[in-house]
Amino acid sequence: MSNEIKLPAKGYYEKGDNNPDIIKIQTALKSNGYWTDAAFSENFGPTTDSMVRKFQTDNGLGVDGRVGKNTLKLLGLQSAAGSQPIVEEVNTTEPEVNPTVTIDGRAPWMKVVLEEAKNYGGHDESKNPLNARIKSAYFSIKNEAVTPNTDPTKFSWCAAFASWVLQKAGFANPSTCRAREFDPAYDWNGGKEGDRKSGMRKIQTPVFGCIVVWKSNDGGHVGFYYGKTSDNKIVVLGGNQGNSLKFSNRSPNGDYNQTVVGYFLPEDYADNPNDVFTAADMNLDAVKLNKSSLLNKNAETDNSKT
Repeated sequence: MSNEIKLPAKGYYEKGDNNPDIIKIQTALKSNGYWTDAAFSENFGPTTDSMVRKFQTDNGLGVDGRVGKNTLKLLGLQSAAGSQPIVEEVNTTEPEVNPTVTIDGRAPWMKVVLEEAKNYGGHDESKNPLNARIKSAYFSIKNEAVTPNTDPTKFSWCAAFASWVLQKAGFANPSTCRAREFDPAYDWNGGKEGDRKSGMRKIQTPVFGCIVVWKSNDGGHVGFYYGKTSDNKIVVLGGNQGNSLKFSNRSPNGDYNQTVVGYFLPEDYADNPNDVFTAADMNLDAVKLNKSSLLNKNAETDNSKT
């Protein structure tokens, strides 16, 4: 089978299209580990759309579900020369937001975070599918504070989400529902009895995917450092942000009566040069990211307060 595909006049294939070349796309997705169905089809259906979006997310492409020149190239396919105009793979109804630079080769747990955002992000914690996901997954970690019967609207679940993500990715974590316990120096028992190890190590300079820990008089907050805004605010992706799983813009100097405790990585994860922020990570914005296809349900606002 030739790996050359003749794209339609619009310059890309997308959900709803039907063409024999779509089988080549599905075959290439399978070769790259992104196809789980037993059979292929000439129809560009929901499964193809989902797998294309996952492939685009993991490879730093604009995530719109469309297969044009750029996606074909990374799939190991090529478009027939001169058969169609060059068309950028973007959403014509609203410009697609570049999610960040390539995820592969960087903090591995961020693939889990982005997968959760793709499946559950943007929904309110009081409603399904997020409410059920919090109870069945994030609250399933071993801890002393919540059970799968705990009401997510009555409990801050940011730390449970972060612990679950690291655990699912196979890295050390405090397995806690208390944000401050991501800081190895913090002992919520006040020294009265032994405290569990955090499984984390503090770093001086934040990097992509590190855990940001905030503290306040009545608790704290944690999230995954995703990038920065052009005016140096932290773009954090995490749970219990505006009662949802979404992005937020946060001041590195503290806000909402919370101050930054520090930045942390799992103690069993070595420093990775690929995690250092690049220029592509420095011009993001939570409001735009919350409207992008990175979330299952687009969120119109930032809602940074936790």
